[in-house]
Amino acid sequence: MSTPPSQEEEAAVMSVQADEHRRLFYIEIDRALEKGDHTSKPISVDSYNTKLDIVKRYKNGIRKSELKRENPQAYAIIKKFDIISVSSRDLLVIKPTDGLDHSIAAHKRVSNYATIFDDIRAAHIPAHEKRITLYNKCKIAYGDSIPLHACVAFTLTCPVCLNRENRRKPKAGSTPIVTKGYGNRGQIDLIDMQSMPDGSFKFICHYSDHGIKFGAAGALIQKTCRAVALFLFDLFTLIGPPKTLQSDNGREFSNVALEGKAQKVYLDEE
Repeated sequence: MSTPPSQEEEAAVMSVQADEHRRLFYIEIDRALEKGDHTSKPISVDSYNTKLDIVKRYKNGIRKSELKRENPQAYAIIKKFDIISVSSRDLLVIKPTDGLDHSIAAHKRVSNYATIFDDIRAAHIPAHEKRITLYNKCKIAYGDSIPLHACVAFTLTCPVCLNRENRRKPKAGSTPIVTKGYGNRGQIDLIDMQSMPDGSFKFICHYSDHGIKFGAAGALIQKTCRAVALFLFDLFTLIGPPKTLQSDNGREFSNVALEGKAQKVYLDEE
């Protein structure tokens, strides 16, 4: 099994293939937008700039009534959004619901169509979470401005996620063999009865059909291929052989040995 790549190697892959990843991501986004609900679209660049301009003008002293004459949604925009400055750049953010914490960390940034790739990428690296986990992480930082289908599209086009091996989670216990119909799978087991022999018989060979739960048993004198083959030959001439014969009793039950002994017995009988 190959060694999984380190975080540095995965970061190098993401950096080299960033442009191609971005192109494939927006192809998936556009395809999802054509089929999906319009309410799940990321905010367009024009809509983002309009909201940013309304909030900025309001904070500069322009009255709500004047802004509403220009845009009927001005009241709702001013109530929901705010502006914070980061590195001399104005960013549109969602106001905290409680209205008490005014720190930058308490505000959720608003992502738009142009920045959604970089915003998801920042949340996706380095852990490379997928689907709901990634969506919940983005929701903490960007609210509902990043839809679920965008997170799905990002992971479907992520070069690191595509290269990672699909590892099955281990399951506790054993998985039972499910067989339908008669003669598909048979199983033989050898029961050691040397502590309680019946005369010269010291072993019991048990055969069961997985499909119909049919069972048959025979007493054996010795634990040898010939003895087991004779028992199976007599049994299979009555009920027919199964497509698959399974056993876990060692080499005396191997397919090659059984096949050779059964053929020899069959020729001797003729």
